Amino acid sequence: MLKLFEQHGVKASFQLSLGPDYSSHPLKILPWYLLSCVPAAKIGEQAKEQLKSILQESHEIGIGPFLPASWRRNAAYADEVFTRNDLMQSLEAFQHLFDSPPSFFGAVDWQVNPHLLKLEEELGFNHACDVRGKMAFLPSLQDVSSGCIQIPTTLPTINELLANPSVNEHNVHEFLFAVSQRVLPNGEVFCVNAEQEGIERLVIMERIIVMWKGSQWEFKTLGELVQSIGNDKPPWHQVGWAEVAGHAGHVAMQSLKVV
Repeated sequence: MLKLFEQHGVKASFQLSLGPDYSSHPLKILPWYLLSCVPAAKIGEQAKEQLKSILQESHEIGIGPFLPASWRRNAAYADEVFTRNDLMQSLEAFQHLFDSPPSFFGAVDWQVNPHLLKLEEELGFNHACDVRGKMAFLPSLQDVSSGCIQIPTTLPTINELLANPSVNEHNVHEFLFAVSQRVLPNGEVFCVNAEQEGIERLVIMERIIVMWKGSQWEFKTLGELVQSIGNDKPPWHQVGWAEVAGHAGHVAMQSLKVV
């Protein structure tokens, strides 16, 4: 994927999960509560050089949960201790690898809780990408408000589009291009999975980039998008929960404007 981005002059924001890698573990068929007790190599140590090459290519780098599978299952109902422990482990691993703090946090599977929003402001993240929505905003959830700007994912993922019987891997880029033909206050934000779009679906990814570049789209990192907002304070919005076509379970969603 890095080579593809370099070829087309695209700068992107990478969300890294640096904890134990269970995705290719020989015991990955075990239930999570058992698998999580098994030692596994940490991604931040196992893929150190590959991860550093992202920064060398001048892409923006942020962090995701230290234990993505656990976050996906538990974050929405988690307490402050669970949330803080995960974030602190991610921060420590990132600092050790890059000797600098990450600029943003991104919640896996758009699973959030009020403690996360509070911690993102407390820990000094420049921005976050935790929810689905339509525009940049300041979040409020269960009487907890955060001054850390949320940049929501606005477009459906490739997997979500492929859940539509009319869509396949030969035409999914056309469906995505059609969905993106609208005017939003801060443009579109598209989320891809490096293990899928960066490997198995790299051809699809290139088709999408070519179509967007052909329409004179400007590619920006999340950080550059925040900079484009300037000194204008984004509006406050509540964060709720919603279902998204093609996605299993509920996701955090930008909701009503707080007046």
